[in-house]
Amino acid sequence: MTLKAAMWVHGTIVQAETPTSSASVRTGGGTEFTAGGPSLPPVLWFHIPIPTPVILDGVRPELGKVLVLYKTTLATTVKSIHIYDGPTKVWALDSLDLRGDHSAELDESNTWIIEPSIPIRFGLGISVGVTFSFDTPSSILFTSAGADFLTS
Repeated sequence: MTLKAAMWVHGTIVQAETPTSSASVRTGGGTEFTAGGPSLPPVLWFHIPIPTPVILDGVRPELGKVLVLYKTTLATTVKSIHIYDGPTKVWALDSLDLRGDHSAELDESNTWIIEPSIPIRFGLGISVGVTFSFDTPSSILFTSAGADFLTS
């Protein structure tokens, strides 16, 4: 398959599933979410909609790669990446242990190849499951996210 389109969004688009569990600050560089404390849920979810070309030149492209650029502090850890086609989860990667600064360059901690590639019919959503420190507030900054779409 051949790369047909790459669609990206800026980190200011990221939304928390449970806004009351985290504080967010949007800046020119993205959205930073801070959370912590003993009453925190085990995993907080953040959602990123990606513009989705469902037909290109009469062909339905398939999702071949997703990318989420982020930077964590302290004990904040990316635990899961889930992919949705409209309301349906079509791909998941769990039990991750990703942390650090992956906010400005592509690497193995922020880029995931989808094999086999998946046709997206209704709109692509990336959901990121994150754990925060129970002892002290910690944070994650989302700077950008994207997807590569392939055709044969």
